[in-house]
Amino acid sequence: MRNLLIALLVLCFIACNRTPAKVSNELTLEDINAAWVLQDEQSKQAVPQLDLYFSHPVSPADIKNKLKLEIEGKPAPFNVQTLSNNKDITVRIQGITPQDKDIEAKVIIEKGLAAKTEQPVEAREIKVTSNIPSPFNLVINDLDPEHDGLTGTVFVRTSQQVIMNDVSSLIKIEPAVKFSVDKTDNGFLIKSNDFDADKNYLLTVSKGLRGVLGGTLQEQYDNNMAFGELEPSVRFTTTKSVFLSSKGNRTLDIRIVNIEKVKVIISKIYESNLLSAQRYGYYPKDSRDEEDYYYDYSNNELTAGDVIFEQEVDARSLPQIGNSKLFKFNIEDKLKEFKGIYHIKVRSAKDYWISDSRFISVSDLGLIAKEGTDKLFVFTNSIKTADPLSGVNIIAYGNNNQVLGMGATNADGVAEIAYTRKEFAGFKPAMIVAKTENDFN
Repeated sequence: MRNLLIALLVLCFIACNRTPAKVSNELTLEDINAAWVLQDEQSKQAVPQLDLYFSHPVSPADIKNKLKLEIEGKPAPFNVQTLSNNKDITVRIQGITPQDKDIEAKVIIEKGLAAKTEQPVEAREIKVTSNIPSPFNLVINDLDPEHDGLTGTVFVRTSQQVIMNDVSSLIKIEPAVKFSVDKTDNGFLIKSNDFDADKNYLLTVSKGLRGVLGGTLQEQYDNNMAFGELEPSVRFTTTKSVFLSSKGNRTLDIRIVNIEKVKVIISKIYESNLLSAQRYGYYPKDSRDEEDYYYDYSNNELTAGDVIFEQEVDARSLPQIGNSKLFKFNIEDKLKEFKGIYHIKVRSAKDYWISDSRFISVSDLGLIAKEGTDKLFVFTNSIKTADPLSGVNIIAYGNNNQVLGMGATNADGVAEIAYTRKEFAGFKPAMIVAKTENDFN
């Protein structure tokens, strides 16, 4: 028994004093896009630009200190165009005169460039050689296809910005799909809802494509493209809060990709907590295995809302448009007597960190508010019929969550609310609440 205890103590000492494992995560320069751009919108002077695509976000200030450029074997000055930490860093090379030939550019990044990540990332010296095409020719450098489950997007990077007149007529995609073309800072993008993420496509760009510096695509460009396997994701198609008519079908468009089952959690956010929930977020207590539940927002007693509906749903059974699923918001509210709006969270039943959430208002009260010198004017109409609604109780709240004033809509659906104490910042109008016996917004 004594020998066993000694052995355990030795193992514990070794474990506690073990040298940290070598970091396997490494900062790399994954790609370079070389192009000619105009110095500014007013200038006709062209300068070469390099877009550096790193594996991790880096600081523009660190790039300025660690980056060295050589053009045709000679050091070249440059300006960093990117302003904040990013995986994509843009630099413009100074002192290069446009000439009808390709220019060799050597990119040297000294050892120790720090990645702006929570986990440590190893940073070795990086040396890469790239060609800057002649500004008198337009070259397609690269294409990058992406798919979010509903829309396919192909980013086409070119050696100079493109003149967009009739660009669509020069593009052919096989198998054929309907598509749109938009300009970008380093080329153009092709977008289509008809792209199938599981198919391969052939992209053809006919010669004659023109650039803003006078360069022309000299030969037809052909390249195969594939979107690859889609990452599992859950996302509402709208980026803002959602308003649903209480007299409509209450359907939400949720983009669910490569996930078989999702968990739906619906909470009611109480009227007095709406401002704080919007500003600081609302996180429902989500029931799952304790070993998976790595955070807990219930440390204090204050609760902005309560979960009123929780259910696991087979996403494969939901109506589908492309890879987007339609979820019908139609549940029994067990807290009807407490006024408020809803918060809906949808997450993967297995990988709980794959999730999205929105605040949902289910109401037929449509509101428009106008701020006057000493009054607020609130116009209330039915969302379904657009008819003005009379007798609706209106309450105005300030930034400090205090009531600024109250009123009721007249026969024209208009309420006037006089308010005071505007000289204090907290009393700036921040939220309008409308109530009837059976409705709230």
